[in-house]
Amino acid sequence: MKVSINLPKAHPAQRKILASKARFRVLMAGRRFGKSLIVQRECIERMLHGEHCGYITPDFSLAKDFFDDMIDLIPPAIIQSSNKSRLRIILKTGGVIRFFSGEALKRLRGKKFHFIVVDEAAFIPDLKNAWGKVIRPTLTDYKGSAIFISTPNGHDYFNELYNKGVRRVSGFESFHFTSYDNPYLDKAEIDAAREELASAVFAQEYEAKPLSNKDNPFGGDSVIESNIIETLSTKPAVCFGIDVAKYGDFTVVTGIDEDGVLCYFDRFQLPWLQTIDRIKQLPMYTVKVVDRTGVGDVITEQLQASMYNVEGFLFTQQSKQQILFELIKDVETGNIKYNDEIASEMKTLEYKRTMNGSLSFSAKSGFFDDGVMSLAMCNNYRKRLNSSMSFIGA
Repeated sequence: MKVSINLPKAHPAQRKILASKARFRVLMAGRRFGKSLIVQRECIERMLHGEHCGYITPDFSLAKDFFDDMIDLIPPAIIQSSNKSRLRIILKTGGVIRFFSGEALKRLRGKKFHFIVVDEAAFIPDLKNAWGKVIRPTLTDYKGSAIFISTPNGHDYFNELYNKGVRRVSGFESFHFTSYDNPYLDKAEIDAAREELASAVFAQEYEAKPLSNKDNPFGGDSVIESNIIETLSTKPAVCFGIDVAKYGDFTVVTGIDEDGVLCYFDRFQLPWLQTIDRIKQLPMYTVKVVDRTGVGDVITEQLQASMYNVEGFLFTQQSKQQILFELIKDVETGNIKYNDEIASEMKTLEYKRTMNGSLSFSAKSGFFDDGVMSLAMCNNYRKRLNSSMSFIGA
């Protein structure tokens, strides 16, 4: 019985990877290049020849997604058995693929493979030890091969493996491609991401350039320090941003003038009623943007009931990302100025990419981000105010 298999067609950049004869390949590529799809194709081709493949992802959720992708690609007529709970597919050819999570690599012990895929390798916990002590030994019996694929995550062990492949040592060969190298992606969409995202984030996520400070979205200390002012502006504030204290944090109030220069800064820890009284001392007719997330909602409602020009701002993953990207862009272009306290917080702000592709921001453990969030809210309102004034002027 003949069975036709329609595997994904490789685009020109992907064909270079498939043509490599290196035992160990490292692919550093931008988002949506087609990293996972091309190695899934290779796994199926190997399984058709009876090979045993292992597929490692950072977590079980992604492993289950790729299991489903493989089931969709393989004709049912050639599948001998599949078990989603065990994340295993066996073909009638004798070929097998098993999926593993980087969170539980001990499950690889005792296994042997012809071919191993390490997907999103830069996000595998302790990749160096995982490769040397767990993954590499599974290739010994069959003198198997491996491919590491990932978007970069700074100068980590994945980056070390990439550099090893650049030098073509120890059987390694490396490949580097950007998101632009996928001919099926709309280039205008990538350009739009360049405009929206911080330069450092775009460089790592789309151009596959590892950051020296891998987790900081502001692009390094020199960029942050270039906008520090020694004294606050004496011009009046066009708005205030108020990040309300939660669980031991500080309440921070920032104000910026029409030029984007910090003109007001206050950081304090007080009970709610005293916090409200302190905020009430701000100029009555200047807009005050208050974080109304969680406990801030109560304070925002009380302020709105007792004073003018109070706007609530709800932090969600999307809204936080938006105002932080606005702030980062203005830091990069020098369109906002701030004091040393806020600059110090910027240096300890981290961004992490989740497996669903979204970005999350938070201060490093033991540090605060109250001042950055206060300034981001304030800057967001200033930009909206400037946009409305430009529209009126037009």
